[in-house]
Amino acid sequence: MSENRTPWVYKALETDFDDIENLSFQDVFLVPYAVNEGSNYPFLEFGLKKKPELGKSIQTSQLLMFPSSVGTNKDQIFEFGKKVMDFLLEGKIAFENVTQREILFSGSEEYKFKGYKQDGESLYVFVDVSLWKKNDIISMEKNSVLWFVLADEIKNTKNTSLLKWENHVEEFFSNHPEFLLLHDEDGKEYEDPQVVYIPKIGNKLKFTAIFGPQQEEEYFRDYNEAMEEGKKRYKKEDVWWGIVKFALIPSFENQLFSKNITLEGLSFHIIDKKKLEEKHDNYIL
Repeated sequence: MSENRTPWVYKALETDFDDIENLSFQDVFLVPYAVNEGSNYPFLEFGLKKKPELGKSIQTSQLLMFPSSVGTNKDQIFEFGKKVMDFLLEGKIAFENVTQREILFSGSEEYKFKGYKQDGESLYVFVDVSLWKKNDIISMEKNSVLWFVLADEIKNTKNTSLLKWENHVEEFFSNHPEFLLLHDEDGKEYEDPQVVYIPKIGNKLKFTAIFGPQQEEEYFRDYNEAMEEGKKRYKKEDVWWGIVKFALIPSFENQLFSKNITLEGLSFHIIDKKKLEEKHDNYIL
């Protein structure tokens, strides 16, 4: 976090995780979130996990959900929630032995249980993963479990890379839209960045995600348009390619890339030649 970072306040999250002790609830969901400050314009990202579907592998699952936890008090939620978060962030199951876990497994140092929101019989526990995700360009693959989404996707497109989310995700943010917002020190809302995509040849995916498009006239597209453009460019070539996901920082209206537009690279998705021959609904990865 730079010393000259833009100040922000997550006003909606006024509760403290330690106050859960006196609440009554049935279901517990974790809400991993990160404040992205890479462009010096803060915005929120939320982590959703792929939901196992009957008869489908994690690779072909098309649904995202809030990770779930269990427990009837703060300590139980924290202990089980740590195992869930360690698995999601590190791709491993936490060790039972605390000493062994501390030596071999440092994931829990990179996230914090911050606060909560109770909605009926459901408790939503917010977990700050900003430190873990800081300056991270994620390569998304078909077996990726954790997917980060922006407010623009939650409110407008209702999907990310054609992956949709369960009703409880949309219902929570519809009932509590304030959790999609950051404010400055004077209480003014930060506008939501727009999610856009650009197709690129494989060996330029990560470079483009980090440094932005280098061509003077590279159009920003939605996911479907980026996929179609990628097919046109690379279908006849024996090359691997993919698409890069960006956050287009607000107050820049020009659709073409220029030096005056601010982008924040979020992730890139590799598309192999075999995948191009499959139906469009499977173009996710």
